Amino acid sequence: MFIRKFKKEDAEIISKLIERNLMEVNIKDYPREHMIEFASYYNPETVKKTAQEGHMYVACENEKIIGCGAIKPFNSENESIIVAFFILPEYHGKGVGKSLIKELEKDEIFLRAERIQVDASLSSHIFYKKMGYEYSGGIAKSCNGENYKMEKFK
Repeated sequence: MFIRKFKKEDAEIISKLIERNLMEVNIKDYPREHMIEFASYYNPETVKKTAQEGHMYVACENEKIIGCGAIKPFNSENESIIVAFFILPEYHGKGVGKSLIKELEKDEIFLRAERIQVDASLSSHIFYKKMGYEYSGGIAKSCNGENYKMEKFK
């Protein structure tokens, strides 16, 4: 496995990867109509826009894209946010997410920030906790039952 920066031609594959994750993993915790809406939001154009707003990385096995994640500025120069972080379902628990987070944490947008936020899904907050992210305000409570606001301070 290796991690590289996003290329525009990756957008279609990443859009489908996100849709698969939402419809196979996240759908266990959320209403189907919300996952369909979220998947349609992450169309190839939105993926490209997300990459332009910050830095997006893709995890690959040989030439196959198996995961993605982006870091971008958030609120101020002292804050950044991790977005569009998804791993193909069959690669969950195999270290892909951990490697991708480590790559994002070497990025200049991460390094310049004092605080990094991630809006973790109901199924992913345990992963982020293992990666050193804490629940905002120290409370492990989801926001409106939809996600967990998590953060890391440097």
